[in-house]
Amino acid sequence: MPRKKGSPHKAKLEGERFHRLLVKSRIYGSTWICVCDCGKEVKAQTYSLKAGKVKSCGCYSRDITRTHGMEGTPTYNTWGHMLSRCRNTNHKQYADYGGRGIAVCDRWLKFENFLADMGEKPDGLSLDRIDNNGPYNPDNCRWAAQQQQIANRRVTPKYKGDGGNMYSLSQLAEQAGLPWRRVYDRVRSGWDIDKALNTPIRKKSME
Repeated sequence: MPRKKGSPHKAKLEGERFHRLLVKSRIYGSTWICVCDCGKEVKAQTYSLKAGKVKSCGCYSRDITRTHGMEGTPTYNTWGHMLSRCRNTNHKQYADYGGRGIAVCDRWLKFENFLADMGEKPDGLSLDRIDNNGPYNPDNCRWAAQQQQIANRRVTPKYKGDGGNMYSLSQLAEQAGLPWRRVYDRVRSGWDIDKALNTPIRKKSME
């Protein structure tokens, strides 16, 4: 009986990454040989890889239970999302990270090293790269507030400020002594940048 269209046997996973596993080659059917980040090889099924049921050769679970015990914490989740964006081709944000060459340094492939370098995630802050085109490593990362990250994004529009220099909207709002969100909302609603920065905020503003 011919296989139905979309059968897992037709999947081509060579070279794809699933958490700590890099798919090396097909053995037969939907069974693959994968290389774990620790260097060991393991067999895995297509469904198990795509569903996240198999994440490593077994070292992932051992690391969680024997070493740091921080699975599920904001710090650990931040680390996991960082790896996925840069190393998992199936991640929805891969094109903006790993797909454009953003890498995670070898040291940070191990959570304990990431924790030692960055400390635990402070409330209200998230992981930010100082050079938005640079890698995730101790020299290029910090815990930053949303405003700092928006100013740092490669897609953030720039505006001309004093002396002809270009600034992000959040930087200009800070210089003007206004909440960046208020300035952002003003510009988004159609105000020109000068009016948005130079109009005082009324106590009961109808903006």
